[in-house]
Amino acid sequence: MRAGIENFIFDLDGTLVDSLPGIEDSVRFAVSSPIPPLRSLIGPPIRSILRCLEPDLSELDLDGLTKRFRKAYDSTGWRNTILQSGTTEVLAELHKRGRRVFLATNKPARPTTKILAMLSIGQYFAGVSTCDSRTPVFASKTEMLRALLQCHSLDPTRCLMVGDTVEDYVSAVETGMDALIVSNGYGRPLEIPAECRLETLTDLLSLLDGPETRSKQMPGQVFEQAISQFARGEIT
Repeated sequence: MRAGIENFIFDLDGTLVDSLPGIEDSVRFAVSSPIPPLRSLIGPPIRSILRCLEPDLSELDLDGLTKRFRKAYDSTGWRNTILQSGTTEVLAELHKRGRRVFLATNKPARPTTKILAMLSIGQYFAGVSTCDSRTPVFASKTEMLRALLQCHSLDPTRCLMVGDTVEDYVSAVETGMDALIVSNGYGRPLEIPAECRLETLTDLLSLLDGPETRSKQMPGQVFEQAISQFARGEIT
């Protein structure tokens, strides 16, 4: 981790919380048929997840499927969210040390607000950015992070993105931030450079007082390959 990090920007699903049970229940309600395990699909907005499950649907039918999911998830599905191990410990320690903490999530504002309140972690965040924090909604997490940096006048060289997917990593690098990716989330950690991976969230604490041990960004060739694969949908 680069020296001088003052601001920590966290992803939500898979990084700070485990929302898989509620998402799977709500997807089952939406599609009304058996579904495969969704762990590897979690991360992008729900519309993208549903498109992966139903690739032949028209945009209109996909709209209906998304609305059915939102009805189920916003009413009861979000209640099945639990904290990832170490979440409260890490957020409390960063707060104690005077670091500013932010949230950037592809989840909409309504369930995000409810989850943060239910799990008693909302007080730690100096700012929260969701997929619908603006109209039109953010087209990518990179857009979201750029808007967050601008809104709070943050220097990207003093920010660290902590997530669990390639999208989180790519978005951070594209905005000039360092990134660390937890290996126990929903992404594919082996597709992230080893020096940018954490086994668990609590491993972040051991880096706070240590020397600079993380590279600013992935080597050019590897980064370009990851961008290309991400754009083609080969990695999520």
